Amino acid sequence: MQRYLLLLRGINLGKQNKVIMPELREQLEKIGLEEVSSYINTGNLFFSSEENQSDIEKKITDVLSLHYDFSIPFVVIERSLILTESLPIWWEDSAKRKDALFYLPGTTKQTIEALIEDWELVDEDFLIGETALFWRVREEANAKQTAHSKKIMTKPFNQMVTLRNANTFNKLISLAKEK
Repeated sequence: MQRYLLLLRGINLGKQNKVIMPELREQLEKIGLEEVSSYINTGNLFFSSEENQSDIEKKITDVLSLHYDFSIPFVVIERSLILTESLPIWWEDSAKRKDALFYLPGTTKQTIEALIEDWELVDEDFLIGETALFWRVREEANAKQTAHSKKIMTKPFNQMVTLRNANTFNKLISLAKEK
Protein backbone atom coordinates (compact mmCIF):
# COMPACT_ATOMS: atom_id res chain seq x y z
CA MET A 1 0.00 0.00 0.00
CA GLN A 2 1.36 3.40 -1.03
CA ARG A 3 0.94 6.61 0.98
CA TYR A 4 0.17 9.85 -0.86
CA LEU A 5 -0.12 13.57 -0.24
CA LEU A 6 -3.03 15.35 -1.93
CA LEU A 7 -2.75 19.14 -2.28
CA LEU A 8 -5.78 21.13 -3.43
CA ARG A 9 -5.33 24.59 -4.91
CA GLY A 10 -7.48 27.63 -4.17
CA ILE A 11 -9.94 26.31 -1.60
CA ASN A 12 -11.21 27.93 1.61
CA LEU A 13 -9.69 31.31 0.79
CA GLY A 14 -11.96 33.78 2.50
CA LYS A 15 -15.55 32.92 1.68
CA GLN A 16 -14.77 31.49 -1.75
CA ASN A 17 -14.48 27.88 -2.82
CA LYS A 18 -15.56 26.34 0.48
CA VAL A 19 -14.62 22.72 1.03
CA ILE A 20 -15.45 21.15 4.39
CA MET A 21 -12.55 18.85 5.18
CA PRO A 22 -14.48 16.16 7.13
CA GLU A 23 -16.92 15.88 4.21
CA LEU A 24 -14.08 15.66 1.68
CA ARG A 25 -12.34 12.99 3.76
CA GLU A 26 -15.58 10.98 3.76
CA GLN A 27 -15.99 11.44 -0.02
CA LEU A 28 -12.43 10.20 -0.60
CA GLU A 29 -12.98 7.18 1.64
CA LYS A 30 -16.11 6.30 -0.34
CA ILE A 31 -14.02 5.97 -3.52
CA GLY A 32 -11.70 3.50 -1.80
CA LEU A 33 -8.92 5.69 -0.45
CA GLU A 34 -7.80 4.57 2.99
CA GLU A 35 -6.41 6.23 6.11
CA VAL A 36 -7.53 9.65 4.85
CA SER A 37 -6.44 12.52 7.08
CA SER A 38 -6.15 16.26 6.61
CA TYR A 39 -4.01 19.04 8.01
CA ILE A 40 -5.57 22.46 8.50
CA ASN A 41 -8.36 23.69 6.28
CA THR A 42 -6.46 24.58 3.10
CA GLY A 43 -6.49 21.31 1.18
CA ASN A 44 -3.65 19.21 2.60
CA LEU A 45 -4.59 15.55 2.82
CA PHE A 46 -2.82 12.23 3.22
CA PHE A 47 -4.25 8.89 2.13
CA SER A 48 -3.21 5.34 1.32
CA SER A 49 -4.12 3.24 -1.70
CA GLU A 50 -3.06 0.15 -3.61
CA GLU A 51 -4.28 1.61 -6.92
CA ASN A 52 -1.95 3.24 -9.42
CA GLN A 53 -1.63 6.99 -9.27
CA SER A 54 -3.40 7.78 -12.55
CA ASP A 55 -6.48 5.80 -11.44
CA ILE A 56 -6.44 7.62 -8.11
CA GLU A 57 -6.22 11.00 -9.83
CA LYS A 58 -9.16 10.12 -12.09
CA LYS A 59 -11.28 9.13 -9.07
CA ILE A 60 -10.38 12.33 -7.22
CA THR A 61 -11.23 14.41 -10.30
CA ASP A 62 -14.63 12.68 -10.51
CA VAL A 63 -15.36 13.21 -6.80
CA LEU A 64 -14.43 16.89 -6.90
CA SER A 65 -16.52 17.45 -10.04
CA LEU A 66 -19.51 15.67 -8.52
CA HIS A 67 -19.50 17.46 -5.16
CA TYR A 68 -18.25 20.99 -5.94
CA ASP A 69 -19.52 23.53 -8.45
CA PHE A 70 -16.11 25.15 -8.90
CA SER A 71 -12.86 23.85 -10.31
CA ILE A 72 -10.35 22.46 -7.80
CA PRO A 73 -6.91 21.91 -9.30
CA PHE A 74 -4.88 19.38 -7.32
CA VAL A 75 -1.70 17.37 -7.28
CA VAL A 76 -1.10 13.89 -5.86
CA ILE A 77 2.46 13.20 -4.69
CA GLU A 78 3.85 9.91 -3.46
CA ARG A 79 4.94 10.20 0.15
CA SER A 80 8.39 8.86 -0.74
CA LEU A 81 8.91 11.68 -3.27
CA ILE A 82 8.14 14.43 -0.82
CA LEU A 83 10.37 12.87 1.82
CA THR A 84 13.34 12.68 -0.55
CA GLU A 85 12.95 16.21 -1.96
CA SER A 86 16.23 18.11 -1.69
CA LEU A 87 15.62 21.29 0.25
CA PRO A 88 17.69 24.41 -0.25
CA ILE A 89 20.35 25.06 2.40
CA TRP A 90 18.59 28.32 3.30
CA TRP A 91 15.24 26.62 4.00
CA GLU A 92 15.85 26.57 7.75
CA ASP A 93 16.99 30.21 8.03
CA SER A 94 14.93 32.97 9.62
CA ALA A 95 13.63 34.67 6.46
CA LYS A 96 9.99 35.58 6.95
CA ARG A 97 8.85 34.62 3.46
CA LYS A 98 9.59 31.09 2.27
CA ASP A 99 7.25 29.07 0.10
CA ALA A 100 7.06 25.67 -1.53
CA LEU A 101 5.21 25.95 -4.84
CA PHE A 102 4.13 22.44 -5.85
CA TYR A 103 3.80 21.77 -9.57
CA LEU A 104 0.27 21.02 -10.69
CA PRO A 105 -0.27 18.36 -13.39
CA GLY A 106 1.02 19.55 -16.74
CA THR A 107 3.74 21.65 -15.12
CA THR A 108 7.25 20.23 -15.01
CA LYS A 109 10.57 21.20 -13.56
CA GLN A 110 11.62 22.14 -17.10
CA THR A 111 8.54 24.37 -17.55
CA ILE A 112 9.45 26.24 -14.38
CA GLU A 113 13.12 26.57 -15.39
CA ALA A 114 12.14 28.08 -18.75
CA LEU A 115 9.73 30.55 -17.15
CA ILE A 116 12.00 31.94 -14.47
CA GLU A 117 15.38 31.93 -16.22
CA ASP A 118 15.08 35.62 -17.23
CA TRP A 119 13.43 36.96 -14.09
CA GLU A 120 15.21 39.75 -12.27
CA LEU A 121 15.54 38.76 -8.62
CA VAL A 122 15.49 41.27 -5.76
CA ASP A 123 16.70 39.89 -2.41
CA GLU A 124 15.35 36.43 -3.16
CA ASP A 125 16.57 32.92 -3.84
CA PHE A 126 15.04 29.80 -5.32
CA LEU A 127 15.67 26.12 -5.82
CA ILE A 128 13.85 24.15 -8.50
CA GLY A 129 13.04 20.79 -6.91
CA GLU A 130 11.50 17.64 -8.32
CA THR A 131 8.03 18.28 -6.91
CA ALA A 132 8.15 21.97 -6.01
CA LEU A 133 9.85 25.30 -6.51
CA PHE A 134 11.28 26.54 -3.22
CA TRP A 135 11.41 30.33 -2.93
CA ARG A 136 12.77 32.71 -0.31
CA VAL A 137 12.41 36.47 0.01
CA ARG A 138 15.37 37.54 2.17
CA GLU A 139 14.10 40.96 3.26
CA GLU A 140 10.40 41.52 3.86
CA ALA A 141 10.88 45.27 3.31
CA ASN A 142 11.63 44.57 -0.36
CA ALA A 143 8.81 42.06 -0.84
CA LYS A 144 6.75 44.24 -3.21
CA GLN A 145 9.69 44.54 -5.64
CA THR A 146 10.44 40.82 -5.83
CA ALA A 147 9.75 38.36 -8.61
CA HIS A 148 7.80 36.48 -5.93
CA SER A 149 5.35 39.36 -5.72
CA LYS A 150 5.38 40.42 -9.38
CA LYS A 151 5.51 37.04 -11.13
CA ILE A 152 4.75 34.09 -8.85
CA MET A 153 1.64 35.54 -7.28
CA THR A 154 0.10 36.51 -10.63
CA LYS A 155 -1.32 34.72 -13.67
CA PRO A 156 -0.33 32.62 -15.49
CA PHE A 157 2.37 31.38 -13.10
CA ASN A 158 0.19 31.04 -10.02
CA GLN A 159 -2.18 28.76 -11.94
CA MET A 160 0.60 26.23 -12.54
CA VAL A 161 1.39 25.68 -8.87
CA THR A 162 -0.19 25.33 -5.47
CA LEU A 163 1.63 27.25 -2.76
CA ARG A 164 2.35 26.21 0.82
CA ASN A 165 4.31 28.44 3.15
CA ALA A 166 7.34 27.07 4.98
CA ASN A 167 5.42 26.36 8.19
CA THR A 168 2.79 24.31 6.38
CA PHE A 169 5.39 22.54 4.23
CA ASN A 170 7.48 21.62 7.29
CA LYS A 171 4.41 20.28 9.07
CA LEU A 172 3.47 18.19 6.02
CA ILE A 173 6.97 16.69 6.00
CA SER A 174 6.64 15.92 9.70
CA LEU A 175 3.26 14.24 9.13
CA ALA A 176 4.61 12.30 6.14
CA LYS A 177 7.38 10.90 8.33
CA GLU A 178 4.82 9.66 10.88
CA LYS A 179 2.69 7.65 8.49
